[in-house]
Amino acid sequence: MVVVSFECLLVVVVVGVNHFFPRPFQILGDAIMDDAEVVKWIPVIPLALCAYCFSLAWKLTTPLDGSNSELFEWPDYWRLKMRRGFSLFLSILCAITACGLWIFSKALTHSEVGIVFALTMGISLINTGCMAFATFTLREILECKQDQSKEK
Repeated sequence: MVVVSFECLLVVVVVGVNHFFPRPFQILGDAIMDDAEVVKWIPVIPLALCAYCFSLAWKLTTPLDGSNSELFEWPDYWRLKMRRGFSLFLSILCAITACGLWIFSKALTHSEVGIVFALTMGISLINTGCMAFATFTLREILECKQDQSKEK
């Protein structure tokens, strides 16, 4: 769940690219630091995605009308809850990191700003996308089960 994830893959790729080709992060950091408006708006995307993740987590694992009661009886439901918790943790961490980048950007090198920006935005987007995909898939599965039970 943590080591084998798209979020971890992004971290490995960013660290690897930074190790062998640090120039892209320097260019990204230069572009960010050259415009004060960009720095001011950095936290907006991760904060908005964090709010959306909380909304998705609620839809994913909260019984609305009893239609997903089978979900709570599923033997591997604990895994879904663990991933939900991990996803919410990542969302909060990315939002806090983006706020920290906004506050402390002057104290960081341009390369560090580029790396932190890429990781924060990338992890936020991947995390939210995975949560949305899981929510849509789970709703589809539960609705199919409901339709099958109505036909019987």
